[in-house]
Amino acid sequence: MMPYYLLFLIIYLSSYYDICKGDSFQIRNSLYYLGFLTTLFFFIIFTGLKGNVGTDYEGYFNLYSIWGVKNYSDRFVSVQIEPGFWLISHIGNLLKMPFPLFWFCIACITLVTKFIFFRKFSPYIFLSLLIYLSGLYIERDFDGIRQGLSIGLAYISILFYLDKKKIKYIIFLLLAISIHYSSLVFLTIPLLYRIQIKKGIAYIIISIGIIFMTLKVNIFSFALTFLPKGYIESRINTYMTNSTYAGSIGLNIGIIVRIAIFILFCNIDCKKLSITQDVYNFLRNGFLFSILCFLFFNNMEIIAHRLSYGYRELQIIIIPLCFKYYVMDRNFSNDLKVLAFQFYNFYAFILFYRMINTPHLKEYYEYHFIF
Repeated sequence: MMPYYLLFLIIYLSSYYDICKGDSFQIRNSLYYLGFLTTLFFFIIFTGLKGNVGTDYEGYFNLYSIWGVKNYSDRFVSVQIEPGFWLISHIGNLLKMPFPLFWFCIACITLVTKFIFFRKFSPYIFLSLLIYLSGLYIERDFDGIRQGLSIGLAYISILFYLDKKKIKYIIFLLLAISIHYSSLVFLTIPLLYRIQIKKGIAYIIISIGIIFMTLKVNIFSFALTFLPKGYIESRINTYMTNSTYAGSIGLNIGIIVRIAIFILFCNIDCKKLSITQDVYNFLRNGFLFSILCFLFFNNMEIIAHRLSYGYRELQIIIIPLCFKYYVMDRNFSNDLKVLAFQFYNFYAFILFYRMINTPHLKEYYEYHFIF
């Protein structure tokens, strides 16, 4: 497990430098910019050149050649994979690209898109990377490459929407959806940018969600009566009848922490964060959406997890924004700010440690390079 801890240490030391500088992240000079690119390089090497590490690597390796030689109309292929990712795999096979090179290329695209997105919105990029490393990276970009790549493309579509480049937004979002259907949730981007939900209303909706979770209300049983026969109805039926997917999550420390983060973020004036009202609305509403998905679909683990994932990881941006407002912008001593940072780092490390030391997954994450 030592390579994982070394990667965490690199991010920790970089973020410590960021905090000691005392101001929010900017590319201040060529040396700092070099540090940013070097960190991205480490992530790419660590992810792209790994061997059979993680729960999904061997499965993708075995199916890569099958997806490459069969048509998408083949029943086996179409139920296993979204058309966009099948097409990428098919092209890789036509180019006679070995699977490790294919994996490396996917890792490059996935990581570069994420780093671009984080740099755009986060006031402290390395603080964001601490949270990223502890969740989204290990679960998706390091292992579950389809959803990781899909989320990365969806994040780029958000940047295009923000810049009022609607055509590019649509193109990148459609690409994201074609690679993993969970990115359908990002069709809500225009709505989330515009609506301003009052804090009290948001708290009431969350409370209702907690009640639904406590009573184990099954929304999908009700929804199935209105869904037409087809792919979505079939998938939901599969999830509901398979004990692997249909387990109830219940209340856990993760959702409690996310609700607390949401409340802290709701009490910040966006003008104090040097971001526009639209961006603030998107971050707050997207994060709220992820919380509600978890609460209302709590009795179907795979839906609660995957449907909320892309928006849940907006915490990578939101937590550093809260840290800036509640700690760095206050008239605290440097020692107190560093102490607050150590608590932040401790929280990130606990998430990270739990992720790579989950008992039934630990053997999958024993790291080794491909060569």
